[in-house]
Amino acid sequence: MLLILDDEHKEHLSFLTSVDVAVVREFCRIAMEFICKGDNPKVYQSAAQKMSVSVDTVQHGVQGLMYLLTECAKLMVTELDFQDSIMVLGFSEELKAVLLEGGLEGCAIVEPIFCGLETF
Repeated sequence: MLLILDDEHKEHLSFLTSVDVAVVREFCRIAMEFICKGDNPKVYQSAAQKMSVSVDTVQHGVQGLMYLLTECAKLMVTELDFQDSIMVLGFSEELKAVLLEGGLEGCAIVEPIFCGLETF
């Protein structure tokens, strides 16, 4: 099953094409932390200062990743479907690999949360 992203999410994720792969890895980590522990505006502020971008840009990038990771886990998107889903975003092969890695790790963390919610 392919994940369909709306224009707003695509816009939020487009920022990732302009940063180093190490930054994307960090954004994936922050997104997973957001999912597990909740929002932390101080993290956005710190990252924004280091990157010389607005706090909103960082926050939207992290939230876009969080949405991507949680939707993939919720829909149990396969590795191939994940790759096909992000193909439209114009990411480099290296960036796709990092997002796939983050997506697989994210699914391992997020899927048990969704399974626990199904019991309610």
